[in-house]
Amino acid sequence: MWALRVSSSLRVSLVGRTLAHYRFLEELGSGGMGVVYLARDEKLGRDIAIKVLPPELAASDDRRVRFEREARAVAALNHPNIVTIHSIEEADGVGFITMELVAGRSLRELIESGPLPTSRTIAIARQIGSGLQSAHEAGVLHRDLKPDNVLIGKGDHVKILDFGLAKLFSPTSVDTESATMVRDASSPGMTLGTVGYMSPEQALGKSVGPATDIFALGVILYEMSTGVPPFRGETLAALFDTLLHETPASPSTLRSDLPATLVVVIEKALAKDPSRRFRSAGELVDALSDPDQAVLPKRKQTAASIVVLPFLDLSPEQDQQYFCHGLSEELIGRLAQVSGLRVVARTSAFAFEGKGLDVREVGSRLNVGTALEGSVRKAGARVRVSVQLVDTRDGYQLWSQRFDRELEDVFAIQDEIAERIAEELRAEIAPTAPSKPSLEAYEAYLEGKYALHKWTDAWVEKAIESFELATTLDPAYASAYAALAECYVWLYSGVGILAARDTIPKAKMAIARALELDPGLAETQKVRGLIAMYHDWDRPVAEESFARALSVKPNAADLHVWNAWRLAVLERRYDDALVELHEAERLDPLDLQVKTQLAYVYYFLHDLDRAAEQFLRVVALDPHFAFAHYGLGDTYAQQSRYDEAIAELEESIRLSGRTANHVGVLGYTHGLAGHASTARALLEELTDRQSQGYVSSMWIALVHLGLGDYDELFRWLDQAFDARDGALVLINAAIELDPVRQDPRFRALLEKMGLP
Repeated sequence: MWALRVSSSLRVSLVGRTLAHYRFLEELGSGGMGVVYLARDEKLGRDIAIKVLPPELAASDDRRVRFEREARAVAALNHPNIVTIHSIEEADGVGFITMELVAGRSLRELIESGPLPTSRTIAIARQIGSGLQSAHEAGVLHRDLKPDNVLIGKGDHVKILDFGLAKLFSPTSVDTESATMVRDASSPGMTLGTVGYMSPEQALGKSVGPATDIFALGVILYEMSTGVPPFRGETLAALFDTLLHETPASPSTLRSDLPATLVVVIEKALAKDPSRRFRSAGELVDALSDPDQAVLPKRKQTAASIVVLPFLDLSPEQDQQYFCHGLSEELIGRLAQVSGLRVVARTSAFAFEGKGLDVREVGSRLNVGTALEGSVRKAGARVRVSVQLVDTRDGYQLWSQRFDRELEDVFAIQDEIAERIAEELRAEIAPTAPSKPSLEAYEAYLEGKYALHKWTDAWVEKAIESFELATTLDPAYASAYAALAECYVWLYSGVGILAARDTIPKAKMAIARALELDPGLAETQKVRGLIAMYHDWDRPVAEESFARALSVKPNAADLHVWNAWRLAVLERRYDDALVELHEAERLDPLDLQVKTQLAYVYYFLHDLDRAAEQFLRVVALDPHFAFAHYGLGDTYAQQSRYDEAIAELEESIRLSGRTANHVGVLGYTHGLAGHASTARALLEELTDRQSQGYVSSMWIALVHLGLGDYDELFRWLDQAFDARDGALVLINAAIELDPVRQDPRFRALLEKMGLP
């Protein structure tokens, strides 16, 4: 039955009394605006619920008006997810409303047992949202939506209760009555909203509209998904402070198996700024349209998960780390093609190398069910590969095998391991391509991958040498051509050391050859997409390329990261970008780059508080991660916190060297801060460096922007366009350029680039 919390305040009970033709049988509970009873309608012979205005409230004309307004407002609603009002009546000086009696228990009781399954969470939230949408269309706000006011009946049918704080409003405007009163559970008085579920604008006594109920639904979604509320505090004041000023931890950090789409819906509903929430409850319902959807549409979610740990080098000379890393990485890539299998990406998988951690601890930290451990002993033309698949919950060995083979059988060994893992985890693996590279070319390729993953200009140049050797040894080696093209894109992309004219023609030649050899290779499509994004600004080709790559490797974290960047900088589809980044974080939970990119999408959204908090989280995880300091400096600059911004940017330069983008943003910030002489000194540094080698004109333009010299800004942006600078793609999203977005020169530049 009704499961409302009973108030401790003293009052006269009506149990056993009869008012008009209603006999009061039992007190069911109380809310801020009345006491609820189980009653018998003697005239119609049915049990109903009756809500009575308590005596201490009845004396107030204002509260009586509110009570009657509730009845009229809710009685006008007709929706299966809203409790039905039968009548509003008065007898013997007692005002009350009669309503349907709903069997069930409150959502609060369900949540107290822990997080709900995702499918159940979504099904309940969609019904709440549907009821709210109907009420909002009728001009009614709830204003006190919380788990206590949501009843869950048979078959998880939802009924929203207690529109006791409902206020009529025009569907085309917001509520203009701004005074909002609150109390905590222990204080007397009327509650016009419950702290912890109130929107920030409601808590501050500002005008409220449908976005307030959407915020409350976001809080409920958070609780259903994680089992804990997003806003907490030991006192009412502390709770208010959290609600108004702090961004709650992402639900994915509390429960990593949550679909990224659900995480994004929750975070959007909880935006501090009501204009950044869903435009309507119906839009939120649409975002949750598929209860079984995984992180992206058409992807199946399962519990199967694995981390492939870097194989140990047991070779006599201990000189085969590149081969061990390469073999592990190849297996990660192979398993990333397995439908429905969550495969932890390389960055997170390799983070435990040399740490000596028990596999159970690794599994706990990465939230995976299985781990593949292995070792390699390579001597002459022979190789011994030993592997074991372990259940990370208890360390139990699920399967193990040793392969003593000729070195040229290494490809067959990889296939056998991947197929056996898929069989063990009851997953489906796609067949491999029949052609294999020569063994010599493969070893050169693995050496190149080992160098490439150092991600410094010098190591990337070494990787180019290895990949070129691999393509010479085997001219039909598609993966080597794709990796070679990726190296050239790295050296070009706007933060690299070479211009487009020195890199992109080579990258395009290599990728054309890779496409000719194997157009279905995910890595080939990825690099094709990178060239389309950074150099050609070709939105359709970039979208097609990443979509094709993800169709082959749906569990490859780096593909989700790059697709997110495409969505952000080419399309300005920031919510979709967040979905992709949350999926990348699920697959690569320890990768700081992913966490930093999340912060940058918040930055692009102008959600600077949230961006700063995310950058600070990354800095806390690794104070030596330069990119996080760089992003934090960017954010502080937009918040006019110039001293802090300069300190962070100088720290990023100390950690990473004087790369052009870091110097450019520092110069821009000094310009904003009014330090014109310092900004011009940094500007001179960049122009001198450009006369001696490649420096993207984008960063020189940025310093002029900070100095307020818009003519020079556009002159350098035009140079960046002529040079096809990779950094220029950022202008579509970068909020630094907001002051000139209405300038005809800016619009003309976007049109030339083909950007929206």
